[in-house]
Amino acid sequence: MKQILVPTDFSLSADNAFKVACEIAKKHDSRVVVLNVYGVPYNSNSVMIDLTDVLKEAAQKSMDAFMKQHSEKYPDLEIESKCVFGAVSETIAEQAKEFDLVVMGTNGSSGLEEVFIGSHTANLIQRISSSTPVLAIPGNFTAGTCTTSLLALSASTKPKNETFDTLINLFNKLDIDTVDVLNIQKEDKTNEDEIERFIKTINSKLKDTKHTFSFLGNDNVEDAILKHAKPEDLIVVVTKNYSFFEGLFHKSISKKLAMHSKNPLLVVKEN
Repeated sequence: MKQILVPTDFSLSADNAFKVACEIAKKHDSRVVVLNVYGVPYNSNSVMIDLTDVLKEAAQKSMDAFMKQHSEKYPDLEIESKCVFGAVSETIAEQAKEFDLVVMGTNGSSGLEEVFIGSHTANLIQRISSSTPVLAIPGNFTAGTCTTSLLALSASTKPKNETFDTLINLFNKLDIDTVDVLNIQKEDKTNEDEIERFIKTINSKLKDTKHTFSFLGNDNVEDAILKHAKPEDLIVVVTKNYSFFEGLFHKSISKKLAMHSKNPLLVVKEN
């Protein structure tokens, strides 16, 4: 893991994500880049107000203060800062193409609730390329407290070999020692043959990674994941498109998500 990107809006949750990223970087001699994206607002008549210079100066001032406060805590790390003009999600997604991991905080005090409801984070995960995983960090999470991973897969899900390679590499980098593969099927569609094929497939993919299986019959996928997650779990989702992501976590379960705000989320996309 050579490079880690940490988008920041200089909030407390973003500060915490930076700390987590630095702890990961220390173990793997990674370079950390802190990125702030600033843009120009529009007035009610949709006429652009030319405040570029003012916003640039304000962003750089905030970044200088951030670096002075935090970077000296990690003297042995290579930490770079960047302030870039543009639309938040699009700019971060473009910058992320050159990185091995994006670590970002949730948008607010409600933990994972805001990972999925917060427009910037949702848009970012939608736009970011499949080659760069996103690790979303709740504000109260401390690096190193996750020792296990909850990998949610349906029996019909067939991640590519490259995706499993990415997952195994990330599990190793994040010091995950056990993976609980959670298989969720609809109550009236449990198929034993399909489950046997699923076990065989996953065993072949995770053969050198310690793993267990959990099988649940539940028509509500998101409810099953949230109820099954343990406090020490890193929740992992493999997704191919935004509609799945949006359908898996939505506003109707925001209170349940807030209950699990101590769980970080790793999103790995594939084409």
